[in-house]
Amino acid sequence: MEENKSTIINKDHTDLILNVFEIIESKCNSFIKHELEDYDSKYASIKSIIKHDNPAFNYVVLSEDTALELGPPKFTSLSCVLFTNQNNTVKDGIWIKGTDFPNTKKQAISFAQIIMLELDKDSDATNPKIQTLKYLSNKIPGYMPRNIPGKIWVRIHKNLIDKGFSLVELGSALISEYKKHIKNIKSISIILISDEPDCIKKFEDINLKANKIYEENIRSKLDSIGAISCDSLNCTSCDEKIYCDTIKSIALKKGKK
Repeated sequence: MEENKSTIINKDHTDLILNVFEIIESKCNSFIKHELEDYDSKYASIKSIIKHDNPAFNYVVLSEDTALELGPPKFTSLSCVLFTNQNNTVKDGIWIKGTDFPNTKKQAISFAQIIMLELDKDSDATNPKIQTLKYLSNKIPGYMPRNIPGKIWVRIHKNLIDKGFSLVELGSALISEYKKHIKNIKSISIILISDEPDCIKKFEDINLKANKIYEENIRSKLDSIGAISCDSLNCTSCDEKIYCDTIKSIALKKGKK
């Protein structure tokens, strides 16, 4: 009998999502809400700004071509995805706070993005795409993210900034990609915070708790299918990685026989 995907998920982020809305809807925090309008067309327009003769270079931003860095080392940075199966918990929209990209005079700023999803009850919230889509890797020419767990570090090409690339357009890109690749999204909220380190710090505890819940759900899924499970899910810093890779290689070869 096929296992119901919803049984894999032990916990969701409902309480954390409510905490986020409590912060962003407080008048003292001055977030500005934008409705979800024409996000696909906005996304399409920013994807066409930069075109190299060699498409491989569309997504490489050299230091000399960089107009702005989001969340580089020594700057406050945060990136997380929260999900829930509870109806009417997530509200569609893009919430922004801080200086927009075309208006900043700085070369590097603190940055945070929080993506909140309401999924239907049959969705597998351990789907890796839910986590990886937030980076927009190789999605926007002139926008080069680096994959750092729990954080975000992005180089933005000067031509993209010169054409007015904005927080709302970044939010539109995230919405478009999530709705394209995650089929069971019922509602989506995007929160973007630019050059407001003190505000970003208000979400750090939420980010830590969200990552812990996600790791627990991954471990529960691995245990349920009899796969390898371990105390840490950060394979790049795990001393046991060489052994896991060997076992996986053997299992893969046996599976092909």
